[in-house]
Amino acid sequence: MLKLIHGDNYYISHKKLSELKKLSKEVEYNVIDGDTINDTAEIFISEQSYGMFKTSTVTIVKRFFKNPKKISLEKKIIEKLSKSDLSSIELVFWEDSNIYGKKKKSKAKTTTSKKPRATSKLDTYLKNNAKIEEYINLSEVQLKEWIKSELSKYGISASSEAINSIIQRVGVDQSILDEELNKLSLFLNSESRKELKKEDVEFITTYYQKEFQIWDLTDAFFNKDQKKAMEILDAILINPARDFPMIIGAVLKQIKTIYLVGKFKNDSMTGMSKLRLPPFMYYKAESLSRKISKEMLKLMYRKFIDLDYSIKQGKIDVKLGLDLLIMTLSR
Repeated sequence: MLKLIHGDNYYISHKKLSELKKLSKEVEYNVIDGDTINDTAEIFISEQSYGMFKTSTVTIVKRFFKNPKKISLEKKIIEKLSKSDLSSIELVFWEDSNIYGKKKKSKAKTTTSKKPRATSKLDTYLKNNAKIEEYINLSEVQLKEWIKSELSKYGISASSEAINSIIQRVGVDQSILDEELNKLSLFLNSESRKELKKEDVEFITTYYQKEFQIWDLTDAFFNKDQKKAMEILDAILINPARDFPMIIGAVLKQIKTIYLVGKFKNDSMTGMSKLRLPPFMYYKAESLSRKISKEMLKLMYRKFIDLDYSIKQGKIDVKLGLDLLIMTLSR
């Protein structure tokens, strides 16, 4: 078996690799860090063992296509494979990305070429001769269904609003989502609850980019929630001189995003495509655009511009200026 497991969806491809290693207790697995090897003999070392006590061995080569010496090594690998009986060889290449750089329509595609062609490129050789499993990122609908399914494994039910909130806060990376869903399940189980609420998501899940925390700050402004706005500001404004430029830049960007998203209220897919926004960011902006007028957006934008100018001119302290702005915009 000569196999290639790869794709943009790291979570699923890595899960498939883990499942492969658990298929049989009778098989020994030899895992090689392909991105650091200097000699192809490290890949084929298991074939050099002979004797009546030899066990069945599957060699797994991880991230070979990230090896800086790939060009000089792949020709030797192809030469070795060309002289081998591919039906009896047990070799798996695993990559944490799509080595062909093309998106496929199906979630996973398995192919085996009928007419191998001579080549000096390992990726081409594998395409012609190996069993290929490619895993792509889930669509928006598939991701929501996956979250719902994973929560159900913990005996937890979740509304569409709660699921949307998870994606908005955490993102679309399934590896990170998996960890956050586990945290949510532990929290609900500790309280003997089975229904996930949006408030639970906001309380438990973690933002994985500091800029995304500012969405909560923006949300607090428009909801006139001074207490929450102050709490978020205290959490993200650690070093005023360093953090303020990031905060002001992110807020202004978010206001602009809310304004633009408002033009695609009835066509989210077109909006995400044209604005190049990930689902979690798009839906956060969309939820705000539905309850905020253009006049309010313009007012908030102008006030932040004025505050930025005053701080840069040394007319007001960063923390004091933001606190005052929170108080005036939240009235």
